[in-house]
Amino acid sequence: MNDPEVAADASVVDSPSHPVMRRTPGEDLTRWVLSLGRFLYTHNPFYVISAWLVFTGLRASFPVGSDSIDAWLLTLCLMGYTLLLSVTAVLVIRLGKVWEDARSLLLLVVLMFLGISVTFDGILAATPELAPRYYLLGWLFAAVVSESLLRGLPLRMGLLFRVPYHLLVALLFLYPLVLKPWLVTPHDPALTSALFAFAPVAALVYLGLIPAVQRGPAYVDQNGSPWQWPWYPWVLFGTLGFCVSLRAYYLCVSLHFVGASQTIFAPYFLVPLGLAALVLLLEAALVVGSRRAMHWALGLAPGLVLMALVGHGSDLVFQDFLRSFEQTLGATPAVVTLWLVAAFYLWATVRGVEEANYAWIVTLVVLALMPARNAGAEINAVPLAVAGVWQVTWGWRLQRSGAVVGGLCLSLAAATIAGWDTWFVALHAALPIHLLLGILLGAGYVYREDRTGLHARRNGIELAVVLAAVVAFGREAFLADVPMWATMLYPLAIAALLAAYSRITGDIWSVVGAALAATAAGLDYSSRAYAYLLERIAGLPELTFGVVFFLLAALISMFKAGLRPAWLRRRSR
Repeated sequence: MNDPEVAADASVVDSPSHPVMRRTPGEDLTRWVLSLGRFLYTHNPFYVISAWLVFTGLRASFPVGSDSIDAWLLTLCLMGYTLLLSVTAVLVIRLGKVWEDARSLLLLVVLMFLGISVTFDGILAATPELAPRYYLLGWLFAAVVSESLLRGLPLRMGLLFRVPYHLLVALLFLYPLVLKPWLVTPHDPALTSALFAFAPVAALVYLGLIPAVQRGPAYVDQNGSPWQWPWYPWVLFGTLGFCVSLRAYYLCVSLHFVGASQTIFAPYFLVPLGLAALVLLLEAALVVGSRRAMHWALGLAPGLVLMALVGHGSDLVFQDFLRSFEQTLGATPAVVTLWLVAAFYLWATVRGVEEANYAWIVTLVVLALMPARNAGAEINAVPLAVAGVWQVTWGWRLQRSGAVVGGLCLSLAAATIAGWDTWFVALHAALPIHLLLGILLGAGYVYREDRTGLHARRNGIELAVVLAAVVAFGREAFLADVPMWATMLYPLAIAALLAAYSRITGDIWSVVGAALAATAAGLDYSSRAYAYLLERIAGLPELTFGVVFFLLAALISMFKAGLRPAWLRRRSR
């Protein structure tokens, strides 16, 4: 640090007279061009650009219509370019092991399958009798190309991955044939239901990947490429998910003949696909033990509800289908999605993710508060009952006292809501309130050794004191139809209950609560006696205050004479 040569060099560098080398604008431009060139050389986006330009150029050059020659030429050109991409992928791997370029080429092949299937929709719309041969040819072409690529690279994909892959590719090409009988009646509910069902069917296929996921990373080891779990094969299935999502949209546009600007499609159509993706992510996280991935899966689930709330159209076609959806399922898309999210959280809880249990309960509470249909606003007791029974069962099985107590309270709330117009809530819900009191005091005794029992006892004692005070001082406002003897005995009964409770729990606050309840009873009796005497003695207020002031004066005289009580004299020393 004290080297004189280093100090001298530093003084030269820091000297203001030393010139600072600055790059010229030309040199900056050169460096930027070189950086861009390196980026383009490394990632090689020109395959993507080429595929897009060729696809759009072919669609523009061969408009699909009634001319079967143009349709065949377009089909052959699209298939030819797809083959070119496939052969190029094989060559760049066989000859140069350029796996990054090969990955782009393979994903482009999958996207070309989507483009070919969408192109055939125009043929189905123009010439329905010719469309099946195009779709079947396209499916066979996609299956043969896929298998040829897997064998020619070689790239190994297990059967548990390969079967769902081929089912998804088949779905892109063959599902429009399911819609064919109803295309001439665009307002037929059967057609709109079938259009909506595409994404749920694809989601079921994706759930078929669960056995492959549960095999873990070892199932894709030594796959013939440098790609490892999770990039292989999940990038492929992610691309397929993108294709399936676009296909769900294009089916509603190209095969529902209701006008160019009208469609029944909305983001909630894709909720089943999103749910399937979260299930697969959760299973993968459990297999590899990644808590971060688990939290991502749990945290992304509410995003499905957001998908169900946005993107709703205002045109007549969309609103008609939305009304049909609500009438068929008995709930709005948002409520149906909430039930699916609740099912996902329940699945995660069963699979051992403890955090999911709380999310499951919160989702059920939201379901209870959210109206099933836009027209109603009543609280739904069913989700609360489900949450309550589950919490009691789950908490008892795992010895979680808080879950048991919370479940009992939720079950009581559900019963109260369900029996709102019945005897169950007579006398200002006296029965549910006292059942809640019993739950709290009972939990305080059963779980007296832990924090749950402590909080339950405190809340139960507070509730008992409040009930005693309400009955003692609020008879005229709340309990006018209750016999007087019952309201007079109730605070004393509460005081006796809390006194006995203090004996079995040893909680000092029960004694305090008993004293407060007894005080409320004493004040109630005093006020009743005063009112009774006031009816018979006209000067009772003056007499009462006269006696009070006499006692006060006598007390002051005692202090002046030095006649203070013994306990006060000891304290003054």
